[in-house]
Amino acid sequence: MIDRAMVVGASADADLVIEDAAVSGFHAELDPRDDGLWIRDLGSLNGTFVGGVRVRETSVSSQASITIGGTVLQVDYEQGPSLPIELWRTDTFHSLVGQSPIMRELFAYLARVSPSDASVLIRGETGTGKELVARSIHESSLRSQGPFVVVDCAALPENLLDAELFGHAKGAFTGANTVREGAIESANGGTVFLDEIGEVPLAMQPKLLRVLEQHTVRRLGESHHRKVDVRFVSATHRDLLAMVAQGRFREDLYFRLAVLPVVVPALRQRREDIELLVRYFAGGAELSPAFVEELSKMPWRGNVRELRNAVERARALGEAKVGAQLRPSFGAETPTSVGRRRAPTQRPPAFGDMPRPSSMRSTSALHETTKKRETGPQDAPPAAAAPAAAAAAVPAPAPVPVAVAGAGALASAMPLPGSAPPEGAAPSHAPPLTSVVQGLSGVPTGVPFEGDFRAFREKWIELGEREYLKNMMAKHRDRVPAVSEEAGVNRTYIYRLIRKYGLQS
Repeated sequence: MIDRAMVVGASADADLVIEDAAVSGFHAELDPRDDGLWIRDLGSLNGTFVGGVRVRETSVSSQASITIGGTVLQVDYEQGPSLPIELWRTDTFHSLVGQSPIMRELFAYLARVSPSDASVLIRGETGTGKELVARSIHESSLRSQGPFVVVDCAALPENLLDAELFGHAKGAFTGANTVREGAIESANGGTVFLDEIGEVPLAMQPKLLRVLEQHTVRRLGESHHRKVDVRFVSATHRDLLAMVAQGRFREDLYFRLAVLPVVVPALRQRREDIELLVRYFAGGAELSPAFVEELSKMPWRGNVRELRNAVERARALGEAKVGAQLRPSFGAETPTSVGRRRAPTQRPPAFGDMPRPSSMRSTSALHETTKKRETGPQDAPPAAAAPAAAAAAVPAPAPVPVAVAGAGALASAMPLPGSAPPEGAAPSHAPPLTSVVQGLSGVPTGVPFEGDFRAFREKWIELGEREYLKNMMAKHRDRVPAVSEEAGVNRTYIYRLIRKYGLQS
């Protein structure tokens, strides 16, 4: 019986291990949400297919087949009992504010995990208040009298981040004129908060893993290790599971950090909190009900941080000025932060193993069968052909039962390249690929549309980032705070991109 998200893959650390050479270590995530069973591909090499259609993320209906590598999972649903929901008794938890069920459920979960010394990984979009969550965990823990040390992993280059975390001896490098203890040592007896842990360079991750496993640190320029007594709380807006599957984040470090996972909901998932937050940020200043109602209708891509900025502008400039600025800033489409998948607006997030707030709890049986592909090596990706051809590559399974929870209806999925649009769908008006490419400056002419996919993808991602940043910097006349606000990402990340691409701010 599964009542939480689980990872499917070939890795021994996956929740559901599939011994199939065509399956990635962390291939996909099965998530029994309140509106049904969902599956999300984690950047796998060979892809995830539901009913023969390649998907990134979709709900899975009863009797649907899921193809992962050369393995087919067959899904069956049956109604299960409702589980109780534990809600916090008030609308505050230390410095956190929220009266919505999803936040009171989070508060109750934080109260349970805070006394532990286990590592916590906080996930959430930019501006949701991940650092406040980390501080609240520290303040309600047994280490509350100890220090709370914050390290912004995105703001420092690799050489400085190493010294910041672990400290250094005198003369360890140019400019190291004195002995300095690192952030981990200075947090002894308390908590160290690693903000944007997904930005830690791959080369440094083994050293951080050693600290988590052995509770010792070695300063740069020294040969001996020092004992430390700290609790690690980390946060990220990135999808670390997908980064693990892509080889961009260490699997063992991920599991050391994510002993107690916490998901902070986006503001659009807790709209009933907006009025409460507005009054809180207003600090006693009078704001009209019409203005507060207007704020409650905004999608808030910058989440609570952006809402706070809007309230502060209203206090300084007046409601009419701020309202005029808000209206053209947002479309009907709900944007997301960089590196984060869009969360369904009605779906409460999962907080580790905590019960889910739903009266629509159900149980499904997941049947598994493995069938080797007959057309080539096991690690060859499925052909980019019509869905029927992809489905025909694997014969019908002989089910072997595996228990899973969840229920739901099939959602729209991304068709395979080259497949026909669904019947009745509107024709695409997207420009041809050639015209899109010709519209970009600095196109890497040495990048053919073939060969290693990861290398191809990285080059085009870099091109897109550079062009996006150049346009945004020109639009805002090199004002990084304005670029950061429109982009919905931390300004430290904007500065990092500026350094990466050699652009001047």
